[in-house]
Amino acid sequence: MEDKHKEAIRSIFISLVERTDLDSVVTSLYEKDVFSEPMIEPYRSMNHPSNEVKQLMARAASMLGRSAPLAASGPGAELLRALLPALVNGTKEKNTYVRANAEIALRAVLRLPHDEQFHLVHA
Repeated sequence: MEDKHKEAIRSIFISLVERTDLDSVVTSLYEKDVFSEPMIEPYRSMNHPSNEVKQLMARAASMLGRSAPLAASGPGAELLRALLPALVNGTKEKNTYVRANAEIALRAVLRLPHDEQFHLVHA
């Protein structure tokens, strides 16, 4: 497959992921208690050889972190807890895009404020 075709597929795939309404999907999965250990396993590993897969995992984790309900227990909380080690490992990656996406996802999962002024005002 030619590089231009690979790039076209990659950009379309990323576009589809970004446009997916995760709020309704995540809510439905939480209500039905669908999350299981085999489903969580891919999110735990940032050891995939492809940087694109690592980036996509971090982007998906970021969207889940933003849309998950705030609860200390339940399947949603377990999934977010399972994501933390993978995201921390992602912040140590050599690839800048993987590292940046993992950092953004970590902020979303931990619900850290995105406003830099927050830290100046509350210091």
